[in-house]
Amino acid sequence: TLIEKIKTKYLKMMKDDEHSFISEQVDGKPFIRTIYQASKNIPEIAELFNEKITHLLKNYYSSGNFSILHVDCRRHYHVPSEIDPTLELFGVRWHCDKRPTDQIKLFVYLSDVTEDDGPFHAIPLNRTRDLMKMGFDSPMDYKIDEKFLEDPSQLVKVTGTTGTAFFGNANLLLHKAGNPAKDHTRD
Repeated sequence: TLIEKIKTKYLKMMKDDEHSFISEQVDGKPFIRTIYQASKNIPEIAELFNEKITHLLKNYYSSGNFSILHVDCRRHYHVPSEIDPTLELFGVRWHCDKRPTDQIKLFVYLSDVTEDDGPFHAIPLNRTRDLMKMGFDSPMDYKIDEKFLEDPSQLVKVTGTTGTAFFGNANLLLHKAGNPAKDHTRD
């Protein structure tokens, strides 16, 4: 019921220019839409940090201390193949975030996410380290053959139903946003 409350508010705000905005676009076509001040406008988000999630975070941070720095609510749209891939729209190329490595993200799907909806893609830490040693450089120029990045035995694609939640340290793991198929989105 909590996810449904959040999702209901999210969907209403996503259609309203007073509560959301196009955060990435090319030639006037939106590829990401974002809710303004998501934690303020959807206060139920705070309830996601229940006893189970708090316990996991306290164990992750051996000191037991953590704080929530930012909340983002976004809708990702299909990026057509004719759009220049080097534009780095909403992270569709392999990358690590450039934030302190002690930060972890909690992802929560507000829609069902199948392969067609552009799921989150990640490469496990050991494989990420190997790829860095092989010469991986940047999202704009990998400097290694993409087949090493797309090795299915070393790739995690997170699909799931509405409410699927997972942690990821996007500062340490190579990851990318999957590109939703035409007429599909990911919330």
